[in-house]
Amino acid sequence: MISKIQSRIEEYIKEIKTANNHNELNSIKINTLGKNGIIKNLLKDVLDREYDDDVKKNAFDYINKVKQQITQMILKKKTEIDDFIQNSKINLEYIDVTLPVKNNNIGTRHILSSMVEKIRKYFIFRGFDVVDGPEIDREFYNFDALNIKKTHPARQSCDTFYIHDDWLLRTQTSTMQIRELSKKTLPVKMVSIGRVFRCDSVDSTHSPIFTQMECLVAGRDPICIGNLRHELINFLSFIFDNKNIDIRFRTSYFPFVEPGMEVDCLYNGSWLEIGGAGIVHPNVFSNCGIDGKVYGFAFGLGIERIVMIKNNINDIRFLYDTDVRILRGLSL
Repeated sequence: MISKIQSRIEEYIKEIKTANNHNELNSIKINTLGKNGIIKNLLKDVLDREYDDDVKKNAFDYINKVKQQITQMILKKKTEIDDFIQNSKINLEYIDVTLPVKNNNIGTRHILSSMVEKIRKYFIFRGFDVVDGPEIDREFYNFDALNIKKTHPARQSCDTFYIHDDWLLRTQTSTMQIRELSKKTLPVKMVSIGRVFRCDSVDSTHSPIFTQMECLVAGRDPICIGNLRHELINFLSFIFDNKNIDIRFRTSYFPFVEPGMEVDCLYNGSWLEIGGAGIVHPNVFSNCGIDGKVYGFAFGLGIERIVMIKNNINDIRFLYDTDVRILRGLSL
């Protein structure tokens, strides 16, 4: 009895071992373990025939062992076929990274990073110190020393990201003016470029994170608005590649300068707001521990604003997007 069953089972075992794909394996699975497969039929055949109880028991035990064996063999074969398919895909998709590049679509620096570097080099050439400092700073450097009173709206949590106690994310690179002046080493010619943070909702002209540059010139020798205008014209002429650049000042209020003014630049026939400037307020020098007669001017500009004007972009979000079709078309 068992020998007859064994001969039929061995045929299917050979088929399992030689199966080359999932279709063949599924067909074998149906023929052996399915509702009308050989295992079911063998069990039914043993049950229907008039065998001794011992013979039936031995036959059932053997058939169940064979069922387990076939199940395990099918699972193992399925894994082998899956591995073969996966390895075939890997071999087909293999890329030799040592081969030379076939196109010119290579990476490059982001337009904002390039503009920052361009500005850095300009001021270094003109004898300025390019300084950087912490993005997380104290209220003293961000507000107090800059003559910004406790009641000023900018100090509210709806405008500034506070971290803990008097620690905050700097809202302006003017913090570096205070850090440099606090060294009490005059004269000072410095530029600071970096990220600043404000509680602004994202729209076409606002972002909670943006890049700002701050310029400060201070010393014992007299400095006037004419010096400020001269420095701004030189800088903007360089940035906009226009030796005949023109600017105008509009009276404005900034706590750390007096007088304070908005700076407009004549670009392509239109007056465009470019940043803020002014003569450093005496309280700023006093807050940094500098006594006596001191003169200075400062101005601050947004780097994104410069890039947007030069490239005729009306939405700041384009600069933070990952659409290379836009980024590739931007120029310094």
